[in-house]
Amino acid sequence: EMGITVRDFGESWRDGNAFLGLIDAIRQNVVNRAALRDTSNRHRLETAFNVAEEKLGIARLLDPEDVDVPQPDEKSIMTYVAQFLHKYPEPKSSDNESFATVQQEYDALLGWLNERTRQLEQLDRTHSFPSSYS
Repeated sequence: EMGITVRDFGESWRDGNAFLGLIDAIRQNVVNRAALRDTSNRHRLETAFNVAEEKLGIARLLDPEDVDVPQPDEKSIMTYVAQFLHKYPEPKSSDNESFATVQQEYDALLGWLNERTRQLEQLDRTHSFPSSYS
C-alpha cells in the first residue's frame, strides 16, 4: 500500500501517485502502483493519464511535462480531477473492508475538493488571487 498525501492541487499531484491512487480508488487493479513506484514522475503521470482516458473515459486535459514542474497549475489539475468526481461519484469495490477504507479516502478527497473549489470560485469572483494562484 502506498501512502498518498494530498495537500493541494499543485505539488501534491506532481509525482503522479495521487492520480494513480484516484484511478485505483475508482477501479482497483487497473494499474500496478507498486510496479510504478521506482519510475519517473513523468512516466507515472503518462501512465495515469493514459489509463484514465482509455479505461475510465476521462478526457486527457493534462500532459506530464505540464504537471511535473515546481509549481503545477492548480486550476488545471482541479479541473482534471473534477472530471473523475463527476463521472464516478461513488467508488467501487467488492471487498467490504477495502471498500470502507476507499470510501473514507474518497469522502475526504471529495470534501477537500469541494472546499477548494468553493475557495477558488470565490477568489475568481473577486479577482483577488493570492500569489500562489496567479
